[in-house]
Amino acid sequence: MNFMLKHKVLSIFIIVLTAYIYFNFTSPTSPNPKVDKNSKYYVNDLYMSNNTAYKKLSKNEQKMYDLIFESTKKYKQKIKVDLNKQGCRDINECIDYAKKATSAIWIDHPELLQFGWITWTYTETDLTLKINYAVSSEIETDIGIAYIKHQIESIKKATKNLDEREKIMYVYEWIGHHAKYDKVFTGLSKNQSAYNVFVKKNAVCAGFAKASQIIFQNLGIESECIEGDSGGGAHMWNVVTVGGKNYYYDSTYAASINKNSKYYYYGLYQSNMNKYGSYFPEWYGTIEKDELFEVVKD
Repeated sequence: MNFMLKHKVLSIFIIVLTAYIYFNFTSPTSPNPKVDKNSKYYVNDLYMSNNTAYKKLSKNEQKMYDLIFESTKKYKQKIKVDLNKQGCRDINECIDYAKKATSAIWIDHPELLQFGWITWTYTETDLTLKINYAVSSEIETDIGIAYIKHQIESIKKATKNLDEREKIMYVYEWIGHHAKYDKVFTGLSKNQSAYNVFVKKNAVCAGFAKASQIIFQNLGIESECIEGDSGGGAHMWNVVTVGGKNYYYDSTYAASINKNSKYYYYGLYQSNMNKYGSYFPEWYGTIEKDELFEVVKD
């Protein structure tokens, strides 16, 4: 007690720091009921994949998916690919498998926070995949997971009395309020991760889609990440299911545009996103053309 009295400023700092750590990292949070820790595809407690994209892959593509997925979980830097084991007829076919498997992992596993993308080098007989990490260490990832769980807990409490549409709107506005589009370092692997949205407060489309996906599952909203072309280039967004119908949802608008702009909510309007095209439309059901939300008039 005497120490506390003699060092008031330090004591206040310790108390504030302790409270910050408790409320943001260590206090109890409600579990995600979807999570199955016994699953081969369990990564962490943020999210549980139903492997929608994985199930649409060929057997050889699934082998490549598993190879990249397991290697990423172990933070391996490089993967030597055995062409025979992966069922590849040649290097180019193996590269095609790797590219499609990467897209499938992006869609299936937004909770794989460390995964950025893959690059490769090859000779006539050897293929080496390099994993580019969005989060560089397991410790950093684990701290981020704890922090994200507490943010999700706050979102759950804030939306507990909302209906499906209101929850979707809340998540859209939460993304727009908490993170901004990184126009400077757009191509960095870190910006492709939900980690950057929750922790660093900036990202690009892939980060916003993955963060939204994680939140949606924890709120009981049925949804999927989707990769394709928005009419202006490569893009990633979400499909949300409401009343048994599928609608596009694109929170990149919320993170990119001033809230007072008439374009702020365009990421919720089907009429604005009907031009979008998925790279893998067979992985999804029919997308509605009608509006899920009323369009704000100009």
